[in-house]
Amino acid sequence: MSNPTVAMNDKMPWRFICALFFGQIANVMVIVVPMMLLLTFKFNALTPDSVKENFGLTAGISTIAVIVFGPMLSSYTDKLTIAFGRRRTAILAGGILGGISLMAISYSSQVWMIIVSWCCVQVFYSIVASSIFALVPEQISESRRGIVSGAMGIFAPASVIIGMMIMMSMTDRALELKFATVAGIGLVAALIVCMLIKEGPVPQRVKQEKKSILKKALHFYPNPFVHPSFSWGVSTRFFQFLCGSTMPFQTIYLMEKFHYTEAQVTTAMGMLSIIGPVLMAISSIGGGWLSDKLRKQKVLVIGSALGSAVGILLLVFATSFTGVIISTIVMSLSSGVYLAVDMALITRILPSKEDFAKDAAIMNIAGQLPNSVTGFIAPPLIAAGGYPILFGVFAIFGVLSALSVIPIPEMGVKNEQAKCSM
Repeated sequence: MSNPTVAMNDKMPWRFICALFFGQIANVMVIVVPMMLLLTFKFNALTPDSVKENFGLTAGISTIAVIVFGPMLSSYTDKLTIAFGRRRTAILAGGILGGISLMAISYSSQVWMIIVSWCCVQVFYSIVASSIFALVPEQISESRRGIVSGAMGIFAPASVIIGMMIMMSMTDRALELKFATVAGIGLVAALIVCMLIKEGPVPQRVKQEKKSILKKALHFYPNPFVHPSFSWGVSTRFFQFLCGSTMPFQTIYLMEKFHYTEAQVTTAMGMLSIIGPVLMAISSIGGGWLSDKLRKQKVLVIGSALGSAVGILLLVFATSFTGVIISTIVMSLSSGVYLAVDMALITRILPSKEDFAKDAAIMNIAGQLPNSVTGFIAPPLIAAGGYPILFGVFAIFGVLSALSVIPIPEMGVKNEQAKCSM
């Protein structure tokens, strides 16, 4: 199964880029909007005295679920030979099951029900995300991956803007309707992706010797000594996403520090969710274009990771909502460049063509795990020293992300050199 199902070419893949737009709606908006607003509102209605604790617990447990089941299910999709296409099948199935799980949250009457349902949401949409991610190295030539990754960087925040604008227009509507709207949009987007993506059946793999469960588990993660760049890629992504993973707590931050009501915080978060993504879109496409033009990735990823650290640190000194806006501007410009160029860098260092979705799922975990870590450590950090301690500690993670990029070889360096870069 070494050959992709659709031949690669060097032309600008406009149809594919269009599919990516709806793909980001199908796996980004459906996660970010509930994380930023709907889960907090649900817990505020159900357990008003322990919103932070329940939110953190839910985020933490759900990410563990993604770690356990995400790569496992994505590995299974790598082996599909269905005529409809393995990636399209995974995207459609994930969209349907994820939407059902979102609806289950809206009607949950106990905290454990919300946790279980959100775990399902995260796992099913992680399959959608890894399948879309896997399509890039399978169908896009390396010379076009920077601009395509930049487009993905634009579409991710654009999908959040769309979602937040819809939520702002539904301020007075029932929470159940808001969940249903997000789930419905995600499902429609997944269907559109399946119509736009060109994919056929994949040739059967050559039968290999059966391995024990233990042996499979030991070889599930690519050998870090054989593929060191992959592990460094996991590291930089983990720390970068950890640096920016306090975003869901900003809703609580605004409500506690500035005493915002639900209506006020919806408006404020809506404003930030428009300003931020617009700037991310601009810097993302610019970063992707510049990466392809200069044939350089590392300097852009390192610089943007450090910029993110500065952005989160600015929240320590915010004394008004204006300070929050300034922080959002710096974070968004930096994150846009990072997401675009890092995406192109990651597709270059994936170890095996036969396991793109599985390895992409591992990378997806590197982006999901920070939610778990943040969910567990943010409440005690806030209790120990307030939000300045929280944001100060998380700024350090941005620096660690930048340092993790250094051992990865630059574009054009052969794999043999990459193995020696550790």
